Amino acid sequence: MSRTIALLLLACVTLSRTTSSHADDLRQQSPVRPIEQKTVPALVQLNEEDFIASLQDTSKPAAAKPEKTDKQTTKEPAKRPSTSDKAAPPKAPPAPQPAPANAPPVAEQLQPFNNNNPQFAASNQRYIGRLARTPDMFGDSFIPTTAQITSLDGRRTTTDLPLAGGSRRFKNEYARALPTDRVFGFYHYFDNALQTRGTGPGGSADKSVNRFTLGVEKTFFDGNDSIEIRMPFTSQVSLATPGFAYDANGVGDLVISLKHLLYLESDQALALGLAVSTPTGSSLEVKRFNTVGTPTTIDLGNNAVHLVPYLAYQATPDESWFFNGYLQLDTPTNGNTVRVIDGAKTQTLSVTDQTLLYLDASVGYWWWHDEEAEFLNGLASIFEVHYTTALNNAASVSSANRVISFGDSANRFDVVNVTLGLNAALARNTQLRAACVLPVRDGTNRFFDSEFTVGLIYRR
Repeated sequence: MSRTIALLLLACVTLSRTTSSHADDLRQQSPVRPIEQKTVPALVQLNEEDFIASLQDTSKPAAAKPEKTDKQTTKEPAKRPSTSDKAAPPKAPPAPQPAPANAPPVAEQLQPFNNNNPQFAASNQRYIGRLARTPDMFGDSFIPTTAQITSLDGRRTTTDLPLAGGSRRFKNEYARALPTDRVFGFYHYFDNALQTRGTGPGGSADKSVNRFTLGVEKTFFDGNDSIEIRMPFTSQVSLATPGFAYDANGVGDLVISLKHLLYLESDQALALGLAVSTPTGSSLEVKRFNTVGTPTTIDLGNNAVHLVPYLAYQATPDESWFFNGYLQLDTPTNGNTVRVIDGAKTQTLSVTDQTLLYLDASVGYWWWHDEEAEFLNGLASIFEVHYTTALNNAASVSSANRVISFGDSANRFDVVNVTLGLNAALARNTQLRAACVLPVRDGTNRFFDSEFTVGLIYRR
């Protein structure tokens, strides 16, 4: 019986050692080493044989193993790598961060009169308040279609025909290099813009044109690009001579323009753009009078699509002076259809417009500006020079019996105009402006006798 009890106790001791060994293995595999507990020194340690012998002979005491002679019979508890005997000093409070630069958001920088000190805004874009308040260029643009009409008695009359209300050609007016969220509207009065030169009583006449333009520009891609849409309308124009007559209703061509900002600093900007002039304007019907019977009908169709790539530059060297510049190329992609209907006979022609080059420069000066004012924030004067030239000869196209012909007189030309204007900044986001345009040259190198324009721009 005593031997059985001894065997059971031996099995328990063996199982206890196996469990302790397995626990040690788990502790070695664990990434965090647990803190060991202080062990109590054993007074007497017995081996298995002595323990069994003592159970068999109760009169003989079990032999004791000598105690360890280490200076310390107890092991110090293990410490975590990050712990020490001394208490860790408290962490120092984080250093205060410097206050951000007092720069407004970029959206506010685009308002005309937020320009205290040039600096970087929170979005890492340069502070462009001074550049954002730069007024747009006024521009000048009225280029009609010129033709020669032969009457029955052989007299030829040169006349300007208001195809699409005389607004077929697009040119950047009320524009600048910096993409801007805005809506705008402006008015142009062109004095003697449609000229008719013939012989005999009533053979010559001049007509003025009133043109209205509405448009909107919207930026995207963080203000680096914009899309603009503008639509012109002209007043109804009627002309009657002894040889012919016409009546134009004045719907212009819709223009869609894309602009991309190539370079931007706090005092200058460079942009590349492309405008597409779509043939949404009205056609023109001309009646040539005959001696007997119905008159000959000349139907001028508005079919051509014009592409206008351009390069725009804008600069503000200091608080007062500003500059705008444009280089533009007007290229037709196709011709316009002209049908001559004489009784039962119909003849169809195709007339292609000339390719034009525009060079425009504008310089202005702020006489005063006050961003704290509630209504009138500033007043600036502007002087501009505009140059237009044809890069190719006009196509010479004539119908049978030269009822109508194109390209005989309107060949190469070089037009120079100057603009004098005023720009008033109102209520921080609004620009009210007016200007007059005067031609420098005469003859075929001028398209009108004078021009007056007034416009209103609201910028966000």
